[in-house]
Amino acid sequence: MNVQMSVWIRFLLVLCALISIEADRCSNPLMEGAKLTASTERIGKEARFARLNGNGAWTARVANTDQYITVDLQTVYAVRRVATQGRALSTDFVSAYQLQYGRNGRDFSDYYGPRGGVWDFAGNSDGDSVVENELEVPIVARYIRFRPTNWQSRIAMRIEVYGCLYSASRLGFAGNTVIEQDFEKRPLHSLSDRVEFRFRTVYTDAVLLYGRGSQGDLIAVQLIQNKLHLKLSLGSLETTSLSVGSLLDDNLWHDVIIDRDRRQLSLTVDRVNISTLISGDFRKLDLNNKLYVGGVAHQHVALDVFANFSGCMEDLYFNDIEILADLKRDGISLHGKPSERACSAADQLSNAVTFTSQRSYLQYEGGSDLSQMNTSFGFRTFEPDGLMMYHNFKSRGFIKVYLDSGLLTIQLDGEQVSQPVVLTPFAERQFNDGAWHGLSIVLATNQVLTLVDGYQVVTRRLFSFTSGETFLFGGGLVATSDVGYIGCMRDMMSDGFKRGVSARQYETAQYASEIVHDSCHLVDRCYPSPCEHGGRCWQDMKRFHCDCSGTGYGGSVCHTAIHPVSCTKLFEQRPQQQQTGVHALLDVDGSGPLPAFPVLCVGTSDGRVETHVSHDLRGDETVDGFQKPGSFIRDIEYPASFEQLEVLINSSIACRQNLLYTCRGARLLNTATSRTEPFRPLSWWMSRSNAVMDYWGGSQPGSRKCRCGIDGNCVDRALDCNCDAGISDEDHIDGGDLIYKDDLPVRQLRFGDTGSLSDDKLGRYRLGDLICVGDALSDDTVTFRKADATFNMPTIELGYTGDIFFEFRTALTSGTFFHITGPEDYMMVFLDGNSVKLRMSISGVEVPVQVASAFRLDDNEWHSVMIEVNRLEVSVLLDNSLSASTPISVSARPLHFTSKLVIGAQTSYEYGFAGCMRAFSVNGRLLSLRVLAERGLYGVSPGCVGKCASSPCLNNGQCHEMYSSFTCNCRFTAYKGPICADEIGVGMNRDYMISYDMGGNYRSTVNENIVIGFSTTSPSGFLMGLIGLTNEYMTVEVSNSGRIRVVFDFGFERQEVVYPSTGDRVFKGGQFHMLRVRRDNNGQTLHVQVDHYEELVERFNVSRFSDIQFDSIRKLYIGKNESMTEGFLGCISRVQFDDIFPLKEMFQENRPDYVTGNRDSIHEDFCGVEPQRLAEEDTESRPPPEVDEAIIRSLYNHVDSAMIGGVVSVLLLVVILAVILLCHYTARHKGDYLTREDSGADIAMDADEAVAMGYTGPHVEKMKEFFI
Repeated sequence: MNVQMSVWIRFLLVLCALISIEADRCSNPLMEGAKLTASTERIGKEARFARLNGNGAWTARVANTDQYITVDLQTVYAVRRVATQGRALSTDFVSAYQLQYGRNGRDFSDYYGPRGGVWDFAGNSDGDSVVENELEVPIVARYIRFRPTNWQSRIAMRIEVYGCLYSASRLGFAGNTVIEQDFEKRPLHSLSDRVEFRFRTVYTDAVLLYGRGSQGDLIAVQLIQNKLHLKLSLGSLETTSLSVGSLLDDNLWHDVIIDRDRRQLSLTVDRVNISTLISGDFRKLDLNNKLYVGGVAHQHVALDVFANFSGCMEDLYFNDIEILADLKRDGISLHGKPSERACSAADQLSNAVTFTSQRSYLQYEGGSDLSQMNTSFGFRTFEPDGLMMYHNFKSRGFIKVYLDSGLLTIQLDGEQVSQPVVLTPFAERQFNDGAWHGLSIVLATNQVLTLVDGYQVVTRRLFSFTSGETFLFGGGLVATSDVGYIGCMRDMMSDGFKRGVSARQYETAQYASEIVHDSCHLVDRCYPSPCEHGGRCWQDMKRFHCDCSGTGYGGSVCHTAIHPVSCTKLFEQRPQQQQTGVHALLDVDGSGPLPAFPVLCVGTSDGRVETHVSHDLRGDETVDGFQKPGSFIRDIEYPASFEQLEVLINSSIACRQNLLYTCRGARLLNTATSRTEPFRPLSWWMSRSNAVMDYWGGSQPGSRKCRCGIDGNCVDRALDCNCDAGISDEDHIDGGDLIYKDDLPVRQLRFGDTGSLSDDKLGRYRLGDLICVGDALSDDTVTFRKADATFNMPTIELGYTGDIFFEFRTALTSGTFFHITGPEDYMMVFLDGNSVKLRMSISGVEVPVQVASAFRLDDNEWHSVMIEVNRLEVSVLLDNSLSASTPISVSARPLHFTSKLVIGAQTSYEYGFAGCMRAFSVNGRLLSLRVLAERGLYGVSPGCVGKCASSPCLNNGQCHEMYSSFTCNCRFTAYKGPICADEIGVGMNRDYMISYDMGGNYRSTVNENIVIGFSTTSPSGFLMGLIGLTNEYMTVEVSNSGRIRVVFDFGFERQEVVYPSTGDRVFKGGQFHMLRVRRDNNGQTLHVQVDHYEELVERFNVSRFSDIQFDSIRKLYIGKNESMTEGFLGCISRVQFDDIFPLKEMFQENRPDYVTGNRDSIHEDFCGVEPQRLAEEDTESRPPPEVDEAIIRSLYNHVDSAMIGGVVSVLLLVVILAVILLCHYTARHKGDYLTREDSGADIAMDADEAVAMGYTGPHVEKMKEFFI
């Protein structure tokens, strides 16, 4: 076993090596020896300098999208990779470009993307770096053309192409050339297949490949109206069809790849791919007859055309069979003579000419003085209007052939014609369809013969002419309103002479640079159709257009749904209809693929919104005579698919559907409720997933019960359904609401045990509408309470067409909604004042869009934003009414983003958004931000809850929401401070007085509201008083006893109220008290209350004729009035009279003239009341940025191994040296006898001194003591 494994491993290694060698073999630089030319060039910066890593670079003389540089490789190569640079050490570079390729230097094909449209390759971001682009399908060409579409400063390029020499097996087909591959002896039985080939032709219809098996298997590849069609069957009765490609009869090379893996089928033409699932249940292709290439001998099944192929074909592979190279192989035969001309290089030149502008035309001289004229030419165009041919007769009159709204029109004027005659011989056909049409016109006396595509129309009328000398093709009537022709022409003939169209064959060409010779360079911009949701595509020579009528979608490419996604959104647009209900169409997936369907939107009395979806079961239906379990089957048909209903249910808060069964002797479930026993009901219902449900209406999944079984009140307590009792002398009912969203709606009903038609057993059933409540989109709401809080979502792919939708609510004038970036692309949407702005870059080209509103967007109301990006434009829709768009100037390609989608700020977490956001969706798919917020992310909260929700502003201060913070407006309070809690008071002396002059203009009142805060130790004092022009007055004071006394005289009689009227409570102890005096009930009731003590209510018996109004109030006094010698002694604050706050105005910075104090020493005081403060919030900090562990590991893994080896070697050397030094140190006294005999005498000058200084005996250390 080990030996076998070793052999397999070696085999795989060798195979990988061979594959690598083969890949490298076809990746050679090809520019050496190549010839470079360009559309324009600067002196000293010619095309010849445009070689990769060279000293110079090609620089175009003018900077526009008409510039190009062409590489002539001198022979045909298979090009797999291209590389570009800008000009070295400069800011001149190309950031995006397109590729064209061809074999003859005149006909060029565009390199298309996988979804159609000319592909934009990513270029450079500076002048020095090299950017390479791999070609998924190799380009087979001699000429490679680079066309810059976006650049920085100037167009400058250095280029290289990589590939290998191309050699192909090819065969020319002449219309009668057919190849047969015989599968009778060796039948084909395959689970997967791959067919690939290349072809070119000038014919619109042909059979390219056809094979069939005896069991119904077939494969057919046809060219039908210049499009490639594939039909495939694996033996089922239904054939699967695919169609792709356009303008395939342009005599250019086209690559075809057919891939099948079991039932998965894909068809690719020129890199444009479509795929589908093969119909039926079979997975093998069984061919046991002949496989035909290039045509068939007679008509076969599944063929739509009869013409054999005329043209050239290369490298035809059917699985592992290279058919064109193996024509001598057994089983392959060739019928008919191959056409050498079909594949010759000379025949690759087209005889077509392309008019690229309305002012270009060709002029030919023809024979004159003839009474007959024969003119013919072929044309193809997408333009609805254009002059194709004009000839001025020598006699009076002319002939003009033109297209008018796509109709072929001939205008004649001549002898015996009173006014020009307009002929439309084929009024039922449109000729601007992009296909080749052959037109011949024969003029003779009294007759016009028109021949188009083989169909002839003869018109007879009085008419004669003499031909002139000049023929104009493509336009030329400059002085008239006739627009020139844009499109292709070929095979032009006049007076029986064939007119050449090459650069050297025409006689006169106007605006020759706008005419392309020997080529029909026509681009089908409607292939594949860029219009979504069934929109009809039409085009002119510059761009495509979409007709969205009848699709339910709008926008430039029919991408945006015009119907609301929910009933909630409908009532937000039409609130007046919420109480009545309305029938409407809902598009539940927005811009997604699902169409809209009808519903009934109902607003309930409690403010909920319900969505009702009906079905074809209306009212009660009876079932009788079906005894076997489930033998009666009733399918439920809804006006929507189950896929649509599933989206509706999932996007709702709750759904229900009522299911009711009325029985007489017919049992319902009648099954065991134990999970260990099989579930074998007599009747049941099927869920939307087509599963048998084990519960009935009003019950729970898995219970195997009806509602009465859950409640325990069935007719027979031993059973779980009323009907299971089988009582036949009276009706019983089982039913209720089905509420489990995963099972809804009911797909099918099955009933049994209803006996025969002759007995009394029967049942009646009823199914209610599917009713869903709420909208998950509107419920998916989050609050950004920190300016740098974000949701960092995975990067998104918008494709060729995409949209982003969200709603926001804020009180700020600026903030970034979201930001995402890529190498060259980015998108950022932000709020700026009353505008929503989009900044976007596509291939480095800025595409700004701005939508301005006449109303404030910081009004703390919900506003919606829809951003759509497609091939034509970028648009922003605000509040479903205001829109703006910017055309996209660069060619279409999918936007490429690499960063995360940062919602709530820029990717640098700056300029963030503070407020609420909901329903954030990309391409119709909800991102569910609320679920993420509930997990506890930094700076965000689920729901829309601002700072003002906790009522931080006290004393009726108005809270201004800013979400990340708040401000309090204390204007209509008697307080000041950040939360309207700081006292505004005044310390009063006996001689202090503050007056507020109302000038007698204050309104007459019968209801007053007075608030006064005070503290005093004096037993008496005047708190506040009011006096009118008629000497009506009202005073509030502290009496000598320390009680509150309110005195007023409003005309009916003087009144005095003392509070409290009984008891010993007084208010002169120096504590701070809050006094409220209020008159209501049309002035007949007075309320007095201090602090939270019991309120005093005094009612006055006043006749209805009495004057109880306080008229023309003139002044308000605090502390005392002019008639008093002594006033209040203490502190007064919080003074309020209705909506007047006199102390607040007294001590504000710019005091008004009508508020005065009689002493300059009057000053503001807080009356000993400390202001309240809010508890500090928990401090939040942004978490550190995420670290990509893979990048960290790669950094460690990329440390140079030589450096590691060097460091290890140095460390090892250091260790060795250290060991050597240590050994040397320890062994330096080896062989010496060491004593301490000279201790103390080793520094003596002589022997006597040595004896005196030396010491003997053991060496004893002197003991030391340390104090710590």
